[in-house]
Amino acid sequence: MDTRNTTFLWLVGLVLLCQPTQTHAAEAEADRLSNEDFHAGLLNYDLRDLLALHMMQMPGSDELPQLLLRRKMHLLVYQNTLADPKERREALAEANKILAEIIRNHATDDRAIEWQITLARSLIYEQAEPHFSSILYRGGTDEDRRVLKDLMDQVFGVLTRLIRFLDDEYTRIDQLSVSQYERLEDKGYIAQLESAIPQAQYMLLWSKFYMALALDSADTQRRLLLDEVIVQLSKETTLLKDRHESSHVQAQSLLLAGMAYRRVGDYPSAKRYFRDAVDVVGRITNTQEQADLQWVITLGTVENIRTLRDAGEFEHAQDLLKELERQFARAHRNDFGRKLLLAILESSIYQAMETPNRIATDSLLAVRLTERAAGPLIRLADGSLEERADVYAAIFDQIKSVSDPGLLHPFQQSALIAGYIADAARLRQMGAEDGASEKTRRLDEEAMSNLDRAIELATRLLKDRNTLDEETACEAHFNLAVAEYHKGLQLAATQDFSEVAKGCPKFARSLSAAIYAVEIITQLVEDPSLRGREEVHEAAIQSLLVLVDGFPESDSARYWLFFLAQALEDGDQFEEAANRYDQVDRTHPHYLTAQFRALKCQILALQNLIMRGEIDVADIRRRAGSARRAVARFVKTARAAEPERAEEFLAQADVLVGEMNVLKGVDQYEEAIALLRDFESKHPDSLDLMGRVLRVRIIAFESTGQLQEAQQAVPKFAALAPNEAGMTLQALLDSIRIEIAELRENDQQEEADRKAAAALLFAQQIFDSATSQNASEASMYRLRVQLAESYLEAGQYDEALLLFREAEQFDVSRYKDGKSHDPRVVLGKARSLMMKKQFDEALMLFNRLFVESPADAPHRFEALLGDLQCRTALGEDAAAIINVIEQHRFLSPNLGGDSVKKKILEVKAQNEKRLGRQ
Repeated sequence: MDTRNTTFLWLVGLVLLCQPTQTHAAEAEADRLSNEDFHAGLLNYDLRDLLALHMMQMPGSDELPQLLLRRKMHLLVYQNTLADPKERREALAEANKILAEIIRNHATDDRAIEWQITLARSLIYEQAEPHFSSILYRGGTDEDRRVLKDLMDQVFGVLTRLIRFLDDEYTRIDQLSVSQYERLEDKGYIAQLESAIPQAQYMLLWSKFYMALALDSADTQRRLLLDEVIVQLSKETTLLKDRHESSHVQAQSLLLAGMAYRRVGDYPSAKRYFRDAVDVVGRITNTQEQADLQWVITLGTVENIRTLRDAGEFEHAQDLLKELERQFARAHRNDFGRKLLLAILESSIYQAMETPNRIATDSLLAVRLTERAAGPLIRLADGSLEERADVYAAIFDQIKSVSDPGLLHPFQQSALIAGYIADAARLRQMGAEDGASEKTRRLDEEAMSNLDRAIELATRLLKDRNTLDEETACEAHFNLAVAEYHKGLQLAATQDFSEVAKGCPKFARSLSAAIYAVEIITQLVEDPSLRGREEVHEAAIQSLLVLVDGFPESDSARYWLFFLAQALEDGDQFEEAANRYDQVDRTHPHYLTAQFRALKCQILALQNLIMRGEIDVADIRRRAGSARRAVARFVKTARAAEPERAEEFLAQADVLVGEMNVLKGVDQYEEAIALLRDFESKHPDSLDLMGRVLRVRIIAFESTGQLQEAQQAVPKFAALAPNEAGMTLQALLDSIRIEIAELRENDQQEEADRKAAAALLFAQQIFDSATSQNASEASMYRLRVQLAESYLEAGQYDEALLLFREAEQFDVSRYKDGKSHDPRVVLGKARSLMMKKQFDEALMLFNRLFVESPADAPHRFEALLGDLQCRTALGEDAAAIINVIEQHRFLSPNLGGDSVKKKILEVKAQNEKRLGRQ
């Protein structure tokens, strides 16, 4: 025997013996790696994120199982009652969207009928449920009706297609042979058809009713749909007459019939069907089914109460309402939602009593019925803010179309105001989600219109504030502020929130109002274009005062106290600012800064008193000594508390004391020089303070006769820090010029002259530095004008005139008419000439500037002042000068501001004396 053949046969046998084993192993391996089994396992352990990742990375070749699995994932989210309600709703909508896609793409699948029944049922009883429940129990919102209509449109499409298919199938089956029919019957297909048709027809009835609910009561389509429901129920008598124990839909069908009859005005039929529906549920022997149908009893009773109300049987309606309340109490279901339902029903009964015939001759009855109608809702709204908002939302849609809201009860007007604001927020949110489009613009316009309505109604309501109870008045005022804020009227909102916080101490949202006022005004203060407005600054202080003084124990008050002090400091209210800074709590993040600023404000307050001449020398020195001791204590505290910031505070403290030492009345010039002598080396990281240091040094050197040191102070600094010198000196010059104006306004001429001399040094150094750096012609022109103004302020009129004429040449070159048009140059040259007693030439310039300036130009009345001063000096007719002044006072009572007005009136008084001597 050939051993090779033997071996070959043995191998073949071995392979054949092993083949079944390999096949089973491969099948086991395939099962183990099955995507479907793996996905099912992940779902079983609620590993949805991992499942979604796996499905994305390994989508598989068959689309249908993937879609079904995705739908199941969304359904699991929906079925999780602990999940966020919005997330659940979105998951259900996505699950139904997937199922609709499956039905479109797999219409011939054996499961298509089941899928369509499932989709219709989910759309009606799950996805639409929040919306039709809102309408049935609380009247619903426009959004409820819009969504419900869209969903019922989808249901109509699904069910009409399904019913058409089922009819076609019956026609087809009728033509089959007995054997073909039996095969279908054995597969269960006939039973599926027989079950699907009544389910589809029953759901179609409910969908028609819900579609009618979604339509306006005046819509003719609504009546047609309700009539179709009534007619269909009359034809399909099995729905109404077959015992519930066999059909399991009799109670629901009776309820549906009653609701349809009520809405077409057939109250006797409606009452009969409601009673029958409640009776049927009461007779059900299956405990679980009876419990599941308690909603039929509740809704049937609610609808029957409304039927009795609409039929004018008010006493019967009230009796049945009390019975419903007892039902809720017995079932321990007296939660807020049910309380709200009872309150709405009770209110609606009293409102129905307010017919013109009943109240036409009895105004007291009208008032009593209005109060009783609002009473149940008011009592319910007295709970939490959330409950009040729910009450408002429930009644808003019922009253928003009232032609004259002023005729409503104040509580209802409050609900209307709150509803307008909430609607505006909803519309804006819809616009934001839609992006930039015409629809967004339209939604924003509609939102603005709602806010206008809220503002108008709240303003009207508050006009009769004395007739309102405190809660209603405070809430209306609060919501007025809310509407103003969302309308962009921030300043008005700030003022109204502050008024609420101040005037309504018992109002639940009083503290919130105070905080809102502060937060809104802070936004305005942070806007550079608004920061300098007086009304903004005043509103900031007032809102902070209301919060800090009205709610001193609140964390917000403790936090914002620092910023109140800051606002007072910015408003030059230094005494009060210092007191407030001192009150800042040690735990505040800006505590140390507050302590330093308290010292700073004490010194600034002292400076103000000195400038105004409101303090004697003894008091000046007493305060200065107290301030020095306080600074010393602060320095010690700063070093211990925040050593890393100590250097910053020490440098500022030295400057502060130095500035105080050179104040008139303090006169500690040598101490100031000694304190700041080595400032640059002592505080090398604080060169930003050098402008103030230089100012102190110059005043101190000049006051002690060290004129050469005073003149060298600025150049020395410029050489030491050339990069910082320009900006530092300019900032210092700007601040000194403001101080000079204030001193002259307060007739502190000697002190003003001292500062003017220091300002001239700074202006000259800035000009010289720019010259050495080859600055542009435009920059040199600006700095030349500034230097000329400094010479003029310092009383050096020849130098000032020379510089103004140099600047004039550059300005003239920019215009074709050969004239200077810069008002600073024209005004400065004219003033220089006037001070040199060259009145004729000065008068020409003043007059030209006045005539050519726009009516609102800030320099126009300064030119008028110079014109009048020159004419007076030239001895022109005093009566004519007085007449000109009177004419301008009549046209512009302000005369360019307090300072210019004061000087113009002085010119008038001077000419009146001249006139008296003539």
